[in-house]
Amino acid sequence: MNWKARTADIIEKDPRAKYFIIAAAVFLVFGQAVTYDFVWDDFLFIVNNESIRSFSSIPSFFTHGSEELYRPLRSVFFTFAYFIFGLNPAPYHLMGLVFHIIASVLVMRILECCGFKPKQVLFGGLVFALHPVHIQKFAMATPSFDLVGDLCLLGATVSYLGFRRGDFRKGLTVSVLLFAVGLLISETVVSFPFLVLMLELLFDRLPKLSAAQRRFYWISLFLVLIVYLMVRTAVLGQIQRPHHEFNLVALYMSMMPVFIYYFRLLIVPYPLCPDPPLETFLEHPFNELTIISLVIVAAVIVLAWLAGKREKLVAVAVFWFFLAILPNSNIIPTGTLMAERYLYLPSVGLSILAALILSRQSEKGNRVAAVFLIYLAALSFLQIPAWKNEETLWKTTLALKPRSEIALKNLGKAYYDNGEITEAKKVFNRMLNMGVNQKYALSQLAAVAINEGKYRYAEALLKVLDRLPPHSKQFDINFLIAGCQLNRQGWREKADVLLKKYPTPKLYEEVGNCYAKFGEKERALEKFRESLKLQPDRARVVEKIKILETEP
Repeated sequence: MNWKARTADIIEKDPRAKYFIIAAAVFLVFGQAVTYDFVWDDFLFIVNNESIRSFSSIPSFFTHGSEELYRPLRSVFFTFAYFIFGLNPAPYHLMGLVFHIIASVLVMRILECCGFKPKQVLFGGLVFALHPVHIQKFAMATPSFDLVGDLCLLGATVSYLGFRRGDFRKGLTVSVLLFAVGLLISETVVSFPFLVLMLELLFDRLPKLSAAQRRFYWISLFLVLIVYLMVRTAVLGQIQRPHHEFNLVALYMSMMPVFIYYFRLLIVPYPLCPDPPLETFLEHPFNELTIISLVIVAAVIVLAWLAGKREKLVAVAVFWFFLAILPNSNIIPTGTLMAERYLYLPSVGLSILAALILSRQSEKGNRVAAVFLIYLAALSFLQIPAWKNEETLWKTTLALKPRSEIALKNLGKAYYDNGEITEAKKVFNRMLNMGVNQKYALSQLAAVAINEGKYRYAEALLKVLDRLPPHSKQFDINFLIAGCQLNRQGWREKADVLLKKYPTPKLYEEVGNCYAKFGEKERALEKFRESLKLQPDRARVVEKIKILETEP
């Protein structure tokens, strides 16, 4: 018996073997991510997020949005993770990998419910587990917590199919509960009822639900969905993300090339880029490419429906893709045209299709399947190092998209935060020369000048910015710091106004520095002590207080 036959025999005899193979493959290919730093959105939602520092903030997560999002349970998870792990990125990345393994196992359970044999189930599961487009989901710590929402959707699907198979008596109830929990973690779970409806219409390999079961299930699902949408709208003020207004027809046409780009990424996931070069379609949405893309998308849907008359699973795979990506398709504008991580749940359709193709192949097909898995694993292994830290991520992005505003802003900020001021200035000056978000570049160059004590130069830059409203919080703070260090008239009154508006530890410290510079010892001590009240671990401020208190 050769090794292939022995492997197949092991999988047939011990279903758990598939799970160990999936776990081993994920850690072998993606395990290096555990050593990576926080990157990109991690600084917004974890590293610099003061609200997750205390359990007392938890009730507010359910009554207030966070960065225009309503994901209260995700914020709760952030809080517990911070309490346990602090700001050590390794456990966050490890959790992401574990969640991805669990998701891959749930995908295999879906494939089993589709009637595939163990070898085909393992192949489909490995296609999902090793696909490079999933790198964003666990290379960043923040989307790793979104994975819990994805697990809820996949678990709800497995529970529903398990009930229909007759091996999970409480399947419908668990399915509804998982759906409800998932919505509070990630709004992408909103596609679940539509996925179930598609399975009800197309999936004829399992017994149908009775009329009473169907009535209970659908009423429960839509009650949960309606309550969620009402609460979300009440909290955020509107159902879409605030302040994003688009010409909807133009936006929908712009999504057509995005779908084609997604198709390409599922088959040829290289090169991957955090800032895909597709935003320009919003500027000129009606062109040959968008029209051709619309025709191709329509053709795929029609062909899938026609093919489904002979093989239902073809239609299930294709419609799973479109329905799972529905929440991120800008039907309700989100402000983001596309992102690779949006393919996480839709790629289950590719796994179904891959398992189906393998089930129709001979021994030669097995070799092709093995080559495809090696191809996916190699591309993942080669591309994941880009996410090692902020510098590698944004340098890689700029190599693919030299005018990427996201990459330039974040690379410059990374240099600045790491004390590499010369490199930061090069990036911000590059933005100015390229005409990329010049307001931001001027603001950051002013911040650099303040850091270097060049207050007159900073003030000159800020005066240019003053003619380009609206002004940001950082602009107001930088203008105040430059003005007070230069002892401009009225800076004390401006400081009082800004401290009421932005009562941050850093601003209190900067205002204290100004009072200390001009010999106003008591006012300086007052501001330094206010800074410590807000953040007691500011050792630099403690030292300044000691120095002032010992002065005659």
